Amino acid sequence: MALQATLAQVTGGLDVRAVRLDGTTLCVTVTGPSMAARLRQIEPLAVATLRQQGWVIEKLRSRSRVPDPVADPPVARPRPPAAAAAALRSLAQRLQASPLKSGVLKLAQATSQSRAQGAGSDRDGDSKQTSVQA
Repeated sequence: MALQATLAQVTGGLDVRAVRLDGTTLCVTVTGPSMAARLRQIEPLAVATLRQQGWVIEKLRSRSRVPDPVADPPVARPRPPAAAAAALRSLAQRLQASPLKSGVLKLAQATSQSRAQGAGSDRDGDSKQTSVQA
């Protein structure tokens, strides 16, 4: 679409997609609120440039779009190292009874569970068993 290519040039490479043209209002989608704010900042210049290139546009209207799960797959988080839970438990033993100690113990438990869920194989595909001592 020629308008999409022109829009990409005008917006300086922001991830803006033209959706439709309602009269003289160009409706676009952006990846989030911060991108919509940036588009509002450059809107007067963008509209003026589009008009100079022959497009009959007086206003831009933006909407945030939900990320496409195919185009934007979730990033896999690495598992915490095996020693992390033991180090957290050791730290908790040195702390006095407090909300901090409670939080550290919860984090140690969550780290142990994360290791247990992913303990079936390592990155090379070899079977591996991990153990964490309290």
